Amino acid sequence: MNMYLGFILIAGLNGLCWVSTAVSEEIGCSPRQGSTGQGYICVCNSTYCDTIGRPAQLARGLFHWYSTSNSTPGFSHTTGTFQPVPSFSNSSDVVFKVNASVQLQEILGFGASFTDNSGILISSLPEAAQQKFIESYFGVTGIEYTLCRVPIGGTDFSPRVYTLDDFPNDGHLEHFNLTEEDFYYKIPYIKKAMAVSGRGIRLMACTWMAPWWMKDNQNNYRGYLRANHYHSWAKYHIRFLEEYQKQGIDIWALSGGNEVMLTFVLPVALNSLNSTLVTAPIQRYWFKEHLHPQLVAGNFSHVKLIVLDDMRIFGPYWLTHFAA
Repeated sequence: MNMYLGFILIAGLNGLCWVSTAVSEEIGCSPRQGSTGQGYICVCNSTYCDTIGRPAQLARGLFHWYSTSNSTPGFSHTTGTFQPVPSFSNSSDVVFKVNASVQLQEILGFGASFTDNSGILISSLPEAAQQKFIESYFGVTGIEYTLCRVPIGGTDFSPRVYTLDDFPNDGHLEHFNLTEEDFYYKIPYIKKAMAVSGRGIRLMACTWMAPWWMKDNQNNYRGYLRANHYHSWAKYHIRFLEEYQKQGIDIWALSGGNEVMLTFVLPVALNSLNSTLVTAPIQRYWFKEHLHPQLVAGNFSHVKLIVLDDMRIFGPYWLTHFAA
């Protein structure tokens, strides 16, 4: 099966959706056969990496079309013209219908996560290749990611299980500290990404688990946050914002935890993920009574709160119970 992916940049509806000030020369993909059944991939190294030129502004009624597939890696670029809907009534082609008069939800951006594990992998590359990698994802000649998650502490991908305060019963967070993972594998690459970005990067910080001593099962896996630690858990997030701000990194948003619903639906036997359980009403209460007041007191009232940092299928259930 030949997988095919494409996206359009639309011009001439009610203005231009992608505004460009310059058109850069593109460097083509250096293809290599991937694993069996995976088609071709583009190879980058210290001296060569393919690029994507920013599209030129088009006349009204035209659009940019970028596509990629297993047999044609990289991004193929063409332009096209919008046609009235009736002209496609008998067409067997894929049809995109665009109604500029109807506005739905805003797309804030696309991106990935600055995990310690990804940082470890990036750090294994030569310095020049690291820079090519960063430019490919965040630079003006790359795909320009603009929305990325930053784990607060460890994740289920981390080589070790840790939080930013594993000292027992440290309710005042006197032992809270950033770790070597922050200083070696997260912060440096966030800064490099920020340096090459032409659009800016929104960073959303997220926890996978609370310190074990805050949870009812006294364990890194699963377990609910104890009510007497709601305040400390909110302070834990504020301390993270403060420490990253000292490093020159401002966080755009906080979420209520990674995949909080997934821990309910996975069988316990399969759920050995470092995580913290929470219900929608409890998250609402914690946001309102603990986290938000501390954000205001700490001069972080501009930081957004993300309600459900989980799979989309859980959205209707969670939002219904969160707002109840």
